[in-house]
Amino acid sequence: MPGLPEKAFIILAFLRFERSSAGRGKVASLLWESASPADAARNLRQVLNNIRAWERKSGQKVINMGRADLWLDETCMPCDLDEISALSRLSDED
Repeated sequence: MPGLPEKAFIILAFLRFERSSAGRGKVASLLWESASPADAARNLRQVLNNIRAWERKSGQKVINMGRADLWLDETCMPCDLDEISALSRLSDED
């Protein structure tokens, strides 16, 4: 995913690990823990705008953005964590 800022990859990895939506405030405070909540929110908005621009340019959707929450798009590329989780679920069924 060339063209995405480093923080975008961190957000995507965090959301993949969370396996559900995450509040914008939580994501912002994790990424910019020493910033004020207002500055962290502004920084997050900048990264999300960069992600939106990348999505438009690439034609790929990776993240959904609600007013209060962020979550991975269901068409987002699979990763090793998905495969490991699937294998773990299979072994739990045995």
